[in-house]
Amino acid sequence: MPVPTSLERYFWSANLGTLDTEANKCYIIEQLLEYGNVEALRWMLGMYSNRNIVEILQCTRMLSPKSRNFWAFFFHIQLPHDDVYKRSAWYNRNRP
Repeated sequence: MPVPTSLERYFWSANLGTLDTEANKCYIIEQLLEYGNVEALRWMLGMYSNRNIVEILQCTRMLSPKSRNFWAFFFHIQLPHDDVYKRSAWYNRNRP
């Protein structure tokens, strides 16, 4: 199933025509968790199961701390500040 053209603005680094909702689900979910509006998030929540989204949320290094905390609260999960978080660009951006 293709990604709707109304969500094209969230996938600036990819060709929307080549995005596959199953093969590229990690990229799609990360982009929408970080940048998506209400319309985009409704589509994502209808397209993917909460379990798929939570699995990606638990291992992604692409979300800002603000987004990461919001989505952990939204899905009622505890996200430890483990090695995944400490290797993220957000954690290390101001460190020498």
